[in-house]
Amino acid sequence: MDERGFEEDTGPGQQPLEKEHSTELLPQSGAGSLRDVYMPNAAYQPLDSQQSLLREVTAVSSCSLRRGGCWSGGGPHQQHSRRWLFFLLAGALVGLAVIASSSLHRDPGTYEGRTQLWSLFPMWGAGTETTTTTTTETRTTSTATTTITTTNTGTTTTTTSTTTSSTITETSTTVSSTTTTTSTTTTTSPPCWPRESPDGGKQVILGVSYAPVPLLPAGERIPNDDFMAEGMDPYWGPPGKEGKGRRDLRIMRALGANTVRLYGNDPAKSHQRFLREADELELDVIAGLSDYPYIQMKGSCLSTDFDCFDQIKEQYVMNLQGGFLRNETTYHPRLRTVILMNEPDLKLLGDTSNFCRALVSAFDAVIEAEKEQGVKGVAPNFTVAFSFGLCPRCTHLGHTPGLGQMYALREAMRDPKSVDYTPRNDLWTLYRTRFVNAINTANPAFDVNSLFIQPYDQHFQGTPVFIGEYHSPEYFDQKGDLEAIVKLVRDPSNLLLGIAFFEFQVRYDKGGAEMSFGMFGLDRELEITEAVIGWENYPTHCLTAVEAKSGGGKCGKLEKDQDYVSDNKWGFAMDHIISPEMCCSKCREFDECKAFTWVEDAGLPGPCKSQCWVKGGEPVRKDKKVGVVSGLRAPAEGEVQTSKKKLYVHEVLANAFGGEGVNLSDVCPVTTTTMTSTTSRTTVTETQTSSRTTTSI
Repeated sequence: MDERGFEEDTGPGQQPLEKEHSTELLPQSGAGSLRDVYMPNAAYQPLDSQQSLLREVTAVSSCSLRRGGCWSGGGPHQQHSRRWLFFLLAGALVGLAVIASSSLHRDPGTYEGRTQLWSLFPMWGAGTETTTTTTTETRTTSTATTTITTTNTGTTTTTTSTTTSSTITETSTTVSSTTTTTSTTTTTSPPCWPRESPDGGKQVILGVSYAPVPLLPAGERIPNDDFMAEGMDPYWGPPGKEGKGRRDLRIMRALGANTVRLYGNDPAKSHQRFLREADELELDVIAGLSDYPYIQMKGSCLSTDFDCFDQIKEQYVMNLQGGFLRNETTYHPRLRTVILMNEPDLKLLGDTSNFCRALVSAFDAVIEAEKEQGVKGVAPNFTVAFSFGLCPRCTHLGHTPGLGQMYALREAMRDPKSVDYTPRNDLWTLYRTRFVNAINTANPAFDVNSLFIQPYDQHFQGTPVFIGEYHSPEYFDQKGDLEAIVKLVRDPSNLLLGIAFFEFQVRYDKGGAEMSFGMFGLDRELEITEAVIGWENYPTHCLTAVEAKSGGGKCGKLEKDQDYVSDNKWGFAMDHIISPEMCCSKCREFDECKAFTWVEDAGLPGPCKSQCWVKGGEPVRKDKKVGVVSGLRAPAEGEVQTSKKKLYVHEVLANAFGGEGVNLSDVCPVTTTTMTSTTSRTTVTETQTSSRTTTSI
């Protein structure tokens, strides 16, 4: 029996468990999620660099005072009192200068205090900065004048006495020379720098991941998945002169989103129209580079030993020319971030040096492409979106989701030659000024905070991070979870910039568990128009609302302070389950589970000490035990559940983001339907007189 009153390896009301019943905590498929994992956080006490510098100044001043006896001039008492006064004044002036200097020129790689984390380019400013240092040294030899008077008295006559006085004056010449040395240091700003928040705080990302693949059967593929490209406006564009466009971007904006995150990228296509539509709606854009040059095309990075410089540079030059630049040399202002690769740790396998070399060379390539095109001014940040998986092959922080991968990449940026790459640019400086981190996860907010954000803040001060894919569709309280993650984003004391909700539309083509994500489904009957993708026509389906899942609401009555005792041997415990409702939701994930018991305080480490026991049989008896809550997988016979109003995912998101929301009738701007003779699909024709074609979206 342990200190909690339970038998070893035995849960409340449970037979002793076999060792194979213990759950291993592994990354989930898809977004690389990590389920039911808890990593206790290590203590962290950052060093304030300003205090460190002041301590050094104080030490130097004290040392100088101790050496005061070596100076010359003046009497002993006057000499020491003046030196003390001089050094006290000098020390104060130096201290003030250090504070002023450190507040004006912060190093983004050091901890500067939580209120100063969000200026993303503190090392650089626009134009040329000139610093002039003037040193004046004056050496004076004191002037001394000595007058010597010699008097000679001689008697020439008895009646006349003459006194002759001779005065000799010796004057030492006063020499005063002043030497002035002027040194001028010129620091030229880099041609590109990331935009700055107007108030110096977080530039919060409330985004939506967007890949509106129009395929309904699982396993089908489309020839091009660049939905940012021109020609894809039947999905994201507004109704034009021909009444086409599903208005996806306008729906996002109405839900409160300020950013859209994309995936596929065809550099041969123009992206100007998409960026123009985003600009009109005041939506920032996070664009992604395709996997094609990394792992798919002939001559990919896999064939060049993971050196991706040539492949990525060629692609990015085309991107710059195809819409990323608003004019010949200036980025489009809505392009906030460019993702160099999505989840490379799941695609570039082998030693960590493989994905590090690929990403370091890719970062070098996009910078070189900017230089070749003469790009200047405010520019997007670059990032890599890692999975939420552990990294056993990482030498440091590999036990923490995502951090091992980020740490390995940071060290490769610091020293590219450590991964056998010779850069063309100063990647370490560029990493500190134009790089942010990103991660994808299907874990709820509580997990994200304890497993990732807290340890991230300890190890990556100065480098913000955002979640490129966020949604935990099986979490029992979707509304509460999205509110919690947005609250975490708005907290100025951490480095989390924001999230991109995963995702706008259900991906039927992926099938399986991947269809759990998405806030809108596709109507199998109603279509708005068609889009030409490759050389084929694909439908623009009307959208349908997806109901927010809530496993807890399907469970039976919860009994407080009652431990359900089962004689079935199947069962096991899951740690850090934050509520009885979530425990019920976990029970429903297993066909064998018939009942569950939630332990409020199981003595586990960390802020969440709760534990959930799932059990393979209904209770044979109920024991009173304070601090536990038990229930059945399904409502008991004859038990009437309280009816609840349906809650849709897009409503939950609008509530969390603070958007006005949309009506269900607004997500499909159609009025009448007609059957076409060429296909079996239903096509929609819009009329100008319909009230449904004029919405607030």
